[in-house]
Amino acid sequence: MVIAVFFIFCWLMRNNKCCFGKKLGPNGGLTKMPNQVAEEMQQLRGIDLWPHLPDIAKTLGWKDMKQVAERSGMTIATIESHQLNSPNDTEEQCSSLLRAWVEKNGMTTASETLIQTLRRMNKNAKANNIVAIISNKDNTV
Repeated sequence: MVIAVFFIFCWLMRNNKCCFGKKLGPNGGLTKMPNQVAEEMQQLRGIDLWPHLPDIAKTLGWKDMKQVAERSGMTIATIESHQLNSPNDTEEQCSSLLRAWVEKNGMTTASETLIQTLRRMNKNAKANNIVAIISNKDNTV
């Protein structure tokens, strides 16, 4: 019995299924200082994501978009309906779910919420890429 518990514990640790042993940086796992994060979020507030959705969907991918939707409280049935509507096209599944997610979260807060959610998921590279997408298109309009 003790050996079984030990192996389960080791498996959980190895696969990061528990919080023991997770090494967080000096800033609680964030790669930026709190004032930098606040400044980034301020710049994202109120940005209309609609023109950026195709590029954001390509950057996110289905798997991460699904996790974002789940973490935001979208029902499994809603998420699966987007998957079933385009069974052989993950890019369209992702785009469709992202559009629904933006509508659910509101146009004025969706960009900020998306980046915060990705950062909480430790998807900082994708969050940075999406911030760059939004910034580049905003500068060219």
